[in-house]
Amino acid sequence: MAESKPLTARLNYLFATVRPADEEREFTNSEVAAETGVSASYIGYLRKGVRDNPSVDTVQALARFFGVRPSYLVDDELDEAQVAEIEAQLRLVRALRNPAIKRLAMRAAEADLSPTALDTITAMIDEVRKLEQASARNRGRRQTGSP
Repeated sequence: MAESKPLTARLNYLFATVRPADEEREFTNSEVAAETGVSASYIGYLRKGVRDNPSVDTVQALARFFGVRPSYLVDDELDEAQVAEIEAQLRLVRALRNPAIKRLAMRAAEADLSPTALDTITAMIDEVRKLEQASARNRGRRQTGSP
């Protein structure tokens, strides 16, 4: 079986990660089509892997819409580290849309904290996440009557 091209997986990643402003849902193919001039059905074909050789104009339009370089969508030569870096930047942009996260990041940046202090804050966040997960599990047990 031939190795699949990155286009389908990367395009679907963009749909899953880049969201409409102030919303937690994915863009629809129709919404992207309306902004890019690429038909919704063709976008669907690209997302399903039915089509995998879009024109340069199509790649540029989709990349512009999602805020990535066209090479992210079609370059088979990007290594895993490069793809991971691009995807980490996309997750960061998405996270910074949350006003509370943005405030927290800005406070940390403006405080000019040492690397050790930042590591301590990261560890504190990890502990709070564990506490919230445990609390959610306990709530779930109480609701289902499980011990």
